[in-house]
Amino acid sequence: AINNLQLDLICLYIWKSTSRTSKTCDKMFNVFRELLSPNEQAHEMQVLTMSDPTCEFVKCITESCSRSLSNSLERFCKTKHGGQNSEAEHHFEIVPLDWENCTCWPEYQVELKSYKVHQQLEASHWWNASTHILHIRPEPFSEGAMRYAFPAFDERREMKLVVKVYKYGEKRWRSAALLEKDAVSQAFARVVALEFSKRLPNTPLTFVRVQLMSVKGSLEAASHLQCATVEQYMPGEYKKHTNNSSFLAEGSEVAQAFSHFSWQFTGGKYMITDIQGINDSVMTDPQIHSSILGDDRFGPGNLGENGMDSFFVAHSCNAICHQLGLSSSPLQVNRDLACTDGLSHDDSCRIIIEDFESDGGAFARPSNLLCDGPCANMVCMSGNDYLSSMQTHGGVYCTACQEEIEHTLCRKPCANTTCKHRVVYSVFVLNITGQDAPMFCQECAQFADQGWSFCGTPAASDTEGADLSSNLHLED
Repeated sequence: AINNLQLDLICLYIWKSTSRTSKTCDKMFNVFRELLSPNEQAHEMQVLTMSDPTCEFVKCITESCSRSLSNSLERFCKTKHGGQNSEAEHHFEIVPLDWENCTCWPEYQVELKSYKVHQQLEASHWWNASTHILHIRPEPFSEGAMRYAFPAFDERREMKLVVKVYKYGEKRWRSAALLEKDAVSQAFARVVALEFSKRLPNTPLTFVRVQLMSVKGSLEAASHLQCATVEQYMPGEYKKHTNNSSFLAEGSEVAQAFSHFSWQFTGGKYMITDIQGINDSVMTDPQIHSSILGDDRFGPGNLGENGMDSFFVAHSCNAICHQLGLSSSPLQVNRDLACTDGLSHDDSCRIIIEDFESDGGAFARPSNLLCDGPCANMVCMSGNDYLSSMQTHGGVYCTACQEEIEHTLCRKPCANTTCKHRVVYSVFVLNITGQDAPMFCQECAQFADQGWSFCGTPAASDTEGADLSSNLHLED
């Protein structure tokens, strides 16, 4: 019965060992131990004495309560959202990755849609489409619980890519509408990650760009590729830090703090979870919980407020949360459990933050970020360099790619005819992102994002006599 109820037993040993009553307690403890299955590793029985530190007793109780709440919320989420009842239709053998003969892989003409989310997160997103030729290997090199990952190569842009396909055969798993939610979720996470990094520049966090791929023409031999998502290949050891419920991996402090930050930054409306990627800094495949009733912009992993509650029940604020000044949730049973031997809560938090800010701290270090260019090199960045790159180029680029950006800069008049500024952009960056050339300068673009409209178009005379440097040219 105890195993069926998934209970954790905690016993407080109050009486002295010489007491007659203690023998009764020993007998009771032995009965409980016999009731617990010896093969059941998920449950344990702990016996504490009054001589144990108080904080150990508190920690034991709160952790047990946290596990109990997490189990209840997880079962409720599975019931409410139907769980994962689909069966995989396509079964592929996983083949180790080898890029040597990538230009010999089957060739497909595809349309790639790039998505962008407004800084006002509640506003609608927009997208740009471009056509490319991709070489896609028939065999995946990796798989997750829900998707296969196929290697792909864009020969013209010399970019290594990953095509991700759901395993399931039902039409809803192949629909552009569902896959668009995955792309929008990633674009949403990129915006929030930039805000997180502005406040914590010594530990920048990014999400790779994701595009929606649709194959043109007949696909008799590869129907599973008809509609999929594409993202840049990430070299390195892949690690899952959290899921969209209560799983928190050891050493996932940055990922946990980011999820907590996303909840507070959006006023409790959204939470970005399911954090996974490489180097603790380059992430992909997030899931977003929305507390807004009827919000269907995000994928099937959106568990709403129940998902947020599941995270907070398991999350204990760490040094990053404290430095960011994040508010705790009432559901955080494990709020601050450090044993401080008489120190007040404020003093305990002060010690945690001082440890975080000290030289050689666990998190105050440059991050190895993925170059957004076709080279896919790792770039060591921190502080102002990272923020400057994001503001200037909208991404992270290595030295070689920065030179390409400088050599392909273009300048044209702003579409707002009353504006004296010019629009500056790089053809190199546009080819990577799949976006159209911007119409407005940065200042006017901010007003355009807020719904402002501008009358008139640039006059032909505006392009004459332009003062352009040697590496700038007017758009044709």
